[in-house]
Amino acid sequence: MGDTFTMAPRPSADHIRVATDSLRNEAGVWIRESDTLASVSDSIGELKFNRTEAGIFQIIVSAHSKVVESASARCREGAAAFTETGLILRKVADIYDEEERTQADRLNNIW
Repeated sequence: MGDTFTMAPRPSADHIRVATDSLRNEAGVWIRESDTLASVSDSIGELKFNRTEAGIFQIIVSAHSKVVESASARCREGAAAFTETGLILRKVADIYDEEERTQADRLNNIW
């Protein structure tokens, strides 16, 4: 008993701006890294070779092709997920800023 709950003070507009700017910066990192993964996917795809190129290693062509295709596909999936994460972070920052403006307007209109 005796435990009391006190709310933290409301963050200032500057604190909120710092937080939402950080979210937007983080979103940019996710989106840039998405481009990196897409590039890796393209590079991996170039590792495929045909039976003529395989020469005496004919036995590994099919298995190698499957590995290359799978790795390239996983990178494409990762790139899409990274882009989605970045876009969600930006949207969250935008929503947070809009909610802050709405609440500030409501408080200002009380008087």
